[in-house]
Amino acid sequence: MNETFDALVSKYDAKDFAFSKLRERYRKWTGKSFDDKFLASFGLVEEATNKLTNAGVLIADDCPLRQSRLFCVRWNGLTKAGGLIDAIDSAEYTGSLILLLEDGMNFIKHNNKMMWRKAPTSRIEMPEYAERSCLEALTNVLIHRSYLELGSEVQY
Repeated sequence: MNETFDALVSKYDAKDFAFSKLRERYRKWTGKSFDDKFLASFGLVEEATNKLTNAGVLIADDCPLRQSRLFCVRWNGLTKAGGLIDAIDSAEYTGSLILLLEDGMNFIKHNNKMMWRKAPTSRIEMPEYAERSCLEALTNVLIHRSYLELGSEVQY
């Protein structure tokens, strides 16, 4: 069809969905207010029909796609079967891509071991995994996965 999944128009009416997390993030990133006309210019709403595109569905606060989920697990050891206790922590998140990214990063921060060493007047913290690397990996799995496959999800 020569179109990307996110650009396709969905069956959902734009008037039935809110974008409060997008508005909040936009203000935080730009320092400016989010205008409703941005929904069309960002490719989230088709102006002619006022229907959400698939991108709009994924960004809307109450994303109706069941497959917009994230499963997070902190495994015990280097494999999924570490011995007597396989998983140390786990969580399941649903919602918009913005919420999945926030919740996923919070899970990572909570489970990222923090080592440190003393410096002359302070301490130097050394996380087990660099936060920027985790953000990029999580962003990539959320953005590049197939949302066409019902029952698929991200396991991170």
